[in-house]
Amino acid sequence: MFLAYLLLLPALVGCSLGSPLVSSRGRFEERIAARNFTRRTGPRLPELPQPGISGVSTNWAGGILSSSTPGTWEIVTGTFVLPTPQEPSGATGTHGATIAIGLDGDTCQSATFQTGIDMTVNAGVVSYVGWFQWFPDFSPIDFPSSEITFSPGDSVSLTLLTYFSSTRQRGTAIITNNSKGTVAIEGISAATPLCGQDAEWTVQALSSGAPLANFGSVTFANALTFTNAGGVGFLPGTSLVELETSSGQVLTSVSTTQSTITVNYIGP
Repeated sequence: MFLAYLLLLPALVGCSLGSPLVSSRGRFEERIAARNFTRRTGPRLPELPQPGISGVSTNWAGGILSSSTPGTWEIVTGTFVLPTPQEPSGATGTHGATIAIGLDGDTCQSATFQTGIDMTVNAGVVSYVGWFQWFPDFSPIDFPSSEITFSPGDSVSLTLLTYFSSTRQRGTAIITNNSKGTVAIEGISAATPLCGQDAEWTVQALSSGAPLANFGSVTFANALTFTNAGGVGFLPGTSLVELETSSGQVLTSVSTTQSTITVNYIGP
């Protein structure tokens, strides 16, 4: 399927490169501010449930593949099965989580290009919405439900492209519902260029400190990133980040293989 994307790149990058759709609801810039994680420079803290964790965040968990060379990463993709979010044991009210991929935001913090799916649950009622953003120029923008919808158990692919942009100020976000056979595509032209130094696969809180849903397990299969020369980044080089509360309670476990990243919800 990814080969098909590559063959369609000229059309995809050229589509809808004007002003993006108006956001149907606000999200907070703190989501991006909170993406900066604390790298572990000393001994790993004992509450971490597994070895190999590079840092912690109060907002997100997952993996980052970083490069010291600007312009390294221009394409990132990943496929997962959409989970059914649940309210944590004993909790009530609206809880949520976001499954997303992104370019930049760690080594390079001047701009971030992301796409993903928000999930919310309240009293057992589940909802999903796809979105994209180019921070700081555009807040998250929802794909309309007339274009793409989601159900629990759907296979979904996320792809970000900046392949034909030498200035790294243009990109295309693609969400494919493989189960329903639908695709949402939006191009974007931004004032703030990307650096092309980070590729990431994440599960996030909807905003910093927002109630996190029990999302079960999310595995990004075919989690790949590509260079402008066609090279492939392999996941064993990723920094793994876990999500924890401000009081230090770890809420996730994260693991990786050659081409997958798995984020598990472990509590409370």
